[in-house]
Amino acid sequence: FESVTFVATPGSQDTALLFGTKGSDRLSGRLGDVLLNSGGVNVRATNFWTTVIRSAGGTDTAELDDSPQDDFVFSFPGDVTLFNLDLTVRIYGFAYAHVYSRYGGFDTAYFYDSPGDDLFVGRQDFSSFTTSPYFSRVKSFDAVYAYSRSGGYDTARLYDSSGNDELTIRPLYVRLEGRGFSNRVETFAAVAAYSSSGGFDRVFGYSSTGRDQVTVTSSVTECILADTQTVVWSRGFKQETYSLDQTDIVTGAAARVTVNRGQPE
Repeated sequence: FESVTFVATPGSQDTALLFGTKGSDRLSGRLGDVLLNSGGVNVRATNFWTTVIRSAGGTDTAELDDSPQDDFVFSFPGDVTLFNLDLTVRIYGFAYAHVYSRYGGFDTAYFYDSPGDDLFVGRQDFSSFTTSPYFSRVKSFDAVYAYSRSGGYDTARLYDSSGNDELTIRPLYVRLEGRGFSNRVETFAAVAAYSSSGGFDRVFGYSSTGRDQVTVTSSVTECILADTQTVVWSRGFKQETYSLDQTDIVTGAAARVTVNRGQPE
């Protein structure tokens, strides 16, 4: 057969298990209706409560759309799940996974790292996490969270939008957000935030319980958070305000930077 379609009874709790080949397979579709092109055969699963797709090797790619509901993505290296209250699609072992927010709802994504050195990129229109040999990306999601918990030297790059955005630096997380997007990374080793697309972008930084260090130059501010040893670089922001303890170290000065000592958060 060149094409096979499996249809579940709507409202049932049926599960579909699809298996790829050792070649480069392709998965497409949306929650509740997926199509796996595997070895020249198209296999479609429709209306299943849960659909699980397993790669058998090769450079496999998945491209999935959301639903009109509030949807969620949980992305671990080689294990990506898209779901809402009614439907679930889970893919294993795909080299590339892309999930698109196209049909409404407030969509949220959670990325988790690997034991290696990983790279998270957060932009207004998409966010991606490279956990070699896997790459996962979500596009147009409302809120994205990325976690560095499994080791390695993990790096995050956060980019602004053309609007007025805010970068928040706290001991356990760094978040860049603006109209329609929010990218938050937790306990990464290094975070670089860029304001280069316009708007009046601001930084709000808060000290940890340790002795933090803030170094100010003409265009970049470096903040080292003592509790987590996270290094945060802020480049090109119009205004920066840091609420620090009396023991924190500040080197350099610039008109855009204000330091408040002993201020509550």
